[in-house]
This record gives sequence, C-alpha cells and structure tokens, in this order.
Amino acid sequence: MALSDLWKKKEETTPPTANGAGGAGDSGGKAVASGGWEWDSKKADAFFERAATLHEATNFGFAMFHWIRGLRFNPLAMNGLEGFFTSAGKFFNENPKGEKEDTYKLTLKDAGSGKTDIDKYLTSLVQWSSHPHDPAYAVKAMQNAAGLGLEGPTVWIAERAFGAVTRDKKPRKEHMVAVMNALVRFEKFELALQAGEMAVRIDPNDGGLASEVKNLAAEWTTKKGGFDQTGEEGGFRRNIRDAAKQQQMEERDRVVTTGEVLDRQIASARADAEASPNDRPNAIRFIEALNKRATPEDEAEAIGVAQTWFDRTQEYRFRETIDAIKVRQLRRRVTSLKLKSDQEGAGEELKDAYKSAVKDYLKAQIESLQGQVGAYPTDMGRKFELGKLMFQVGKFEEAIGLLQEAKADPGNKAKVDYYLGLSFQKIGWNDEAIQTLRGAMANIQAGDADTEMTLKYALMEALLARGTEQNALADAEEAMKLASGIAIQNMNYKEVRAKRDLIKALIVKLKPGTGA
Repeated sequence: MALSDLWKKKEETTPPTANGAGGAGDSGGKAVASGGWEWDSKKADAFFERAATLHEATNFGFAMFHWIRGLRFNPLAMNGLEGFFTSAGKFFNENPKGEKEDTYKLTLKDAGSGKTDIDKYLTSLVQWSSHPHDPAYAVKAMQNAAGLGLEGPTVWIAERAFGAVTRDKKPRKEHMVAVMNALVRFEKFELALQAGEMAVRIDPNDGGLASEVKNLAAEWTTKKGGFDQTGEEGGFRRNIRDAAKQQQMEERDRVVTTGEVLDRQIASARADAEASPNDRPNAIRFIEALNKRATPEDEAEAIGVAQTWFDRTQEYRFRETIDAIKVRQLRRRVTSLKLKSDQEGAGEELKDAYKSAVKDYLKAQIESLQGQVGAYPTDMGRKFELGKLMFQVGKFEEAIGLLQEAKADPGNKAKVDYYLGLSFQKIGWNDEAIQTLRGAMANIQAGDADTEMTLKYALMEALLARGTEQNALADAEEAMKLASGIAIQNMNYKEVRAKRDLIKALIVKLKPGTGA
C-alpha cells in the first residue's frame, strides 16, 4: 500500500473529535464516532476516576473493569489505556492464573459485549493484558486500534509490540510488517523503518518486502525534505524558509549543546507552549529543553509543567519525568555530601546528613522504578533494574520475584541470573544460587571477560557456602578451581586470595593429608 493510500485511510477513519492528546483539550461533549461508538469524555472520566480509586485501594481486578468501561466512551484517552495496563500488571502479579478469576472474566465479557470494532479493540486489550510477553496479542491490539483510527493508542501499542517482537526467541516477519504498516499510517516513520528493516533481517529472501522498505525510506526522505513540492508554487522557497526550523530541530537533537543554543531552544519551546497551552507535543518539547539546560530553576519549572499535564491527563510519562528530575537532584545532593563528609575534620553531623541523603536517594529510585514497572508491565529491562536495586538495598526476596520475571528478556539473561543467584545465596538457598549462576555462565556473550570474571567469583562463593554447610568436598574442589583461575587472571580481584585460603582450609578439613 502506498503512503498516500495509508494517509487517505487515516483521514477516513479518524473520529471527528480525535486529537490524540490523551483526552486533554476536548470539549467534554458527546459525539458518535465513525467507529460506531458513543463518544462521551465525561462518562469516560467518571469511569477513569472510579478505576483510579479502586487501584489505590489495591482492588486491581475491578479497576481493570472500570478502565475498560471508560475506554469504551473515550478510546483515545491515553490515561485510560496506561491506567488499564498499570492495574493489569498489578493484578497478574498477584494472580498468576488471573484469567480464571471472576473479575478478569467479567472485564473480558464486558469488553466484548457487542460485535462492533470498539468491542474487538477492547477485547484485544484485555487479552493482551493476560499475555503481556506474547507479541501476537500486542500486534492484534495494535491493528484493532489502527482500524479505529486511534493514533495515540496505536503508536503506544506499536512501540510495545515492536519491543515484544524484538525480544521474542523466534520473531515473526509478519508481526514486524504489521507494526511497520500501523506506524506508517500515522506518519511515525522512524520506528516504522526500524520495524521494516528488522522484518527484512528476519526474512532476507523476501525481495518484495526489501523493495517496499527501500521505497518507504526513499519516499519518507523525499517528503521530509519537501522535494516532492519543488514543482509546486512556492515549493522550493518553502524549503529555504524551513531551513531555520530544520536548524532548530538539529540543535534540539545535538548531544553537546552550547549555552547560547540551549537558551534559544528554551525560548522557542516556551513561546510555542504558551501560544498553544493545550498542545501536548509543545509541552513535551518545552520540558525536554528545560531538562537539557537543567539549572535548579529549569528543573523546578519542568516539574511544574509536567505536574500540570499529569494532573490533566494522568499520562504516566509526565509522572516519570517528575520522578527522574527528583532522583537526579537527590543524586547530586548525595555526591556533594559525600565529598564534604570525606574531607579531613568532617563532623558527625555532616556524615549523618550524607547517610540520610543516601536513604532518600535510594527510596526515590525505588519508588520511581516501581512506578515504571507498574506503568510498563511488559518492559523487562525496568523490572531488571528494580530487581537489581532491591538486591542492593537488601530486599532479597522482592528482588527474586522481579528478577525471575525479568528473565523473559533473553538479551539480559546473564546479568539477571547473576543478581538472581546472589539473591538466592543471600537468603541461604545455595542449591538454587549455584544452579542459577551456572545457567548465567552458559549465557555469557563471547568476549565479555568482565561478566565472566564476576560470575566465576559469585559461583565460587556459592560453592564455598554450600561446601561449608554440607561438608561437600566436590563443591570445595570446584570452588578451588574457580579461585585459582581468577587468581591467575588477577590476583587482586576482590577478596580472591582470602577466599582461596578459606577454600583450601575446607579441603584440608574434608580431605586430610591434602597439601597446598
């Protein structure tokens, strides 16, 4: 299908009141959209409010039901979509067999109470929530959203579908092609091209697909540059006129930016945000510009803008922005107090302030990551980061639960198993620790010497612990081989020399007459 056809299709199917801003900025009135559902944002907001209350009361199953009810009246509301999956993530964490629970069955039945396109869409959301790691369910929900012309939800789901297909052990070409087509429909070409290119990598023999992706890249480049308008009146002049705007875009994306450019970016973004106070993309650009310069005043203003939009839309990305800024501020405070407390003559009051700042920083990090995991239940990378942090603060059983879920991401398996093995060891489950660490050893990427050394040391400690506990000579001897190998590579690695002495003493005890 040509790009022009997809754009035409989008115009034909998008509801007349749809603005893609997650429910913000609409009139709150009623309408009958082209997808055949009754558009009533007031009814939707009432259901969303009830859903949020139920979620806070930890009644996640009925919260899911009310999120879906609200989405029936305003399927464009991003706060409703994100809220549903936040509640669903909590629900299935507490109920691994949640599909058999009455509240889930009730939600699924209500979602598919009719035969319209909106029923199909809502049903696919509920089904996806119970299979968050299965790309087929994500792709189906995405296609149903696209069929209704729901730009915001389609793109949001497509981003997650793309991740699910990427993480799949056997990614399917047709899934990536579906993601590409859905994103092209709403002119999200950057990720669409990535999806198309991955589809080609999955099946390099599909010449037709390769040609389609190549044409997509060429046509998008042409449209982005405006060269297809050169023959039209003012086409070339329009390109010249847009040069300043292009420079602004390049400056915005530059990693290292001068103070003068940052000032110009913020002034431009502020003017756009003030001129269109209900425009979500302008608000996001303004927040990003403030975050680049990141003076204390900028951070305070960015928090204020993000809070206003979060209160208005309940869209989690604004909450995430606020949390990230606060974590960054606390990290700077920790660094500053650390330097001061390490100075000669530093008093106990300063050292106590440093310890208190560390606690505040860790608490903020945990709360931020917990929010992210709840908002993005299919993102295994965030679960890994939270599990790792829980291990670091000594919450080993909570770490184990998160890390076991994070193992679904094959790209991070060795690191996940490392922290999972250490967590098992910390609670005295040495058998599980050894089995997990051995599995991690088998998943080390070629050439990753640092990870290999780290895992060998952890496995050595686990074998020493079990050998000591069970008087197991075989464990002690295996631990000695690992210790010797580590010492040969780096004698000063962690406490390997002291550990080697302990292992040697254990072997002597279990096998009298053994020498050095």
